[in-house]
Amino acid sequence: MGDQIFTVTFRNFLKWAFEKHFNFSKLSKVQTEKILDVMKISSYKSGSVVIKKSTEANTSQKVIVVIEGALKKSKNMHPIATKSQIYGEEFLMETRAKNCDDEIVMDSDGVLAEVAVDQFKEIIGGCLDTVISKNERILNEKLKMDQLHKTKFFHSLT
Repeated sequence: MGDQIFTVTFRNFLKWAFEKHFNFSKLSKVQTEKILDVMKISSYKSGSVVIKKSTEANTSQKVIVVIEGALKKSKNMHPIATKSQIYGEEFLMETRAKNCDDEIVMDSDGVLAEVAVDQFKEIIGGCLDTVISKNERILNEKLKMDQLHKTKFFHSLT
């Protein structure tokens, strides 16, 4: 029972983090739910390397939601993501960062939810910016159709 409570609590927290994020909030509910289904929750100690420095795009790139603690670049003193913030969006864009120029480490003990960038893109159907544009186009078309149906309905009443 206790594990189920933690699972529901973490899932709700992750959903809230996605809903309040500028770009991730533009994903459909189905896309968001599928991402949440595959995110892995892990505990890290302060100073642990979360993403290794790389010279080219590789499979170590991740999208990370900070549940507890904070992330920072190893050569920087200031956190780059704290509780409820998401790191790794730039790896999902069409003109994405090709590498991680510094190690991403835990600034303090904490808990993270992670998903590989390749898996994230496969689930949502491509690069984040392209998928958001497609989602917005579909929503606009749906709104136009709804408006057209309402107009026809009201004209049929008169």
